[in-house]
Amino acid sequence: MQQYHDQEWGVPEYNEQQLFALLSLEIFQAGLQWKLILQKRDAIYQAFDNFDYSKVARYSGADLKRLLNNKKIIRNRLKIKAIISNAKRLVKLHHAGITLRHLTWSPVNNTPLDHLIVNNNEPLDYSKFIEPFLIKFRYYQFKRIGPKTLYSYLQAVGVVNDHLTKCFRHSQIS
Repeated sequence: MQQYHDQEWGVPEYNEQQLFALLSLEIFQAGLQWKLILQKRDAIYQAFDNFDYSKVARYSGADLKRLLNNKKIIRNRLKIKAIISNAKRLVKLHHAGITLRHLTWSPVNNTPLDHLIVNNNEPLDYSKFIEPFLIKFRYYQFKRIGPKTLYSYLQAVGVVNDHLTKCFRHSQIS
């Protein structure tokens, strides 16, 4: 957990495949502890062809069965089907000239936002902030993308810097 926080979480990410991977991991995480996702992350990447969305988009019923039988990953049928569906959606969007990078970064004009959080006890109302993102992701029919999952994704990919202001990573990322 510490290594993830210190080296990965909140670092601005623009690579399309990595954005898809991080969105997929957030879908897996919903309702679970992030620690579990980190423990299974390597196996999940391997099972999903390193989240090459063009490959995942071509998954068949046999691939779904393979994933559901893989004891090394999170075997939630709805989450797995959502990730496959999202890969198919992403490929279609690419044909229309729309990228996940655009959906992720355009509402903030490609500039990370800093919420300047002083302590963990501050309630963060992100409902208005997340609304334009939710509208886009829902319009383009991404699956299993609710406000919490989407906000966690935006934190993970660095759209928002939610490191505490006293955290050494806050100033490094800002």
